[in-house]
Amino acid sequence: ENGYAADMRGWDFAGWDNDPMDAHKQSHGTHVAGIIGAVGNNALGVTGVCWNAKIMNLKVADASGNIDEFEVIKAIGYAPFNGAHLVNCSFGGEEFSPEEETAFGWLRQAGILAVCAAGNGGDNMDEGNAIYPACYDLENILSVASSDANDRLYSSNYGPTSVDLIAPGHSIYSTNKDHLYGYFSGTSMAAPHVTGIAALLLSADPDLDYSDIKSAIMDTVDKIPSVDGLMVSGGRVNAFRALCSLYSVPGDLTCDKEL
Repeated sequence: ENGYAADMRGWDFAGWDNDPMDAHKQSHGTHVAGIIGAVGNNALGVTGVCWNAKIMNLKVADASGNIDEFEVIKAIGYAPFNGAHLVNCSFGGEEFSPEEETAFGWLRQAGILAVCAAGNGGDNMDEGNAIYPACYDLENILSVASSDANDRLYSSNYGPTSVDLIAPGHSIYSTNKDHLYGYFSGTSMAAPHVTGIAALLLSADPDLDYSDIKSAIMDTVDKIPSVDGLMVSGGRVNAFRALCSLYSVPGDLTCDKEL
């Protein structure tokens, strides 16, 4: 009775129906979802960051990957009123939209963190070339750059004030459509690593709001010299340290609680 007929599987805002199945030829959405929450410890495929996460599938792109900002706005409006606790945004564009920024402000009012991909251009977004929604000036947005296996920026935008941290984004193996798996690279893959960690934190303490989650993640990064000065935290996300911070006194990252 929310105005969306039979939306138990989510909603396709691009096609306006209750079938949000990934139609993208490269399985972009399926790959992102697997990074967040693919079931682990089952000897099958891959393991997501948060094994028991529930994914609300809100489709905003057509089969070619084109996204209309007003479909994003509708999806953002839908999410908090239908039970979402986090939003992953592995997409972006160069055009600033006051209407879209307002929509992400709705998430802030609902206490919801939006984890956003910083984009793959290799640009300093503080000096122009901003990507949205990652660059909206809202406290509940966490902007994520991508790194390779050696903690170096990988084809990723950066910015001392516009990007918050790095996460793995190079040659990430995850779920594809049709029961397949594959490797993709980019900030679209980095963002869901952070979203998965945010979900882990919420699983430990469901009362956390966006500021609690963001602080726990930002304050516990592993400092990486190669990105020092290129982003707010100067480091790469660390799931274990972020979880331990919920149970430890400030500055003490020993973890005496069984997680």
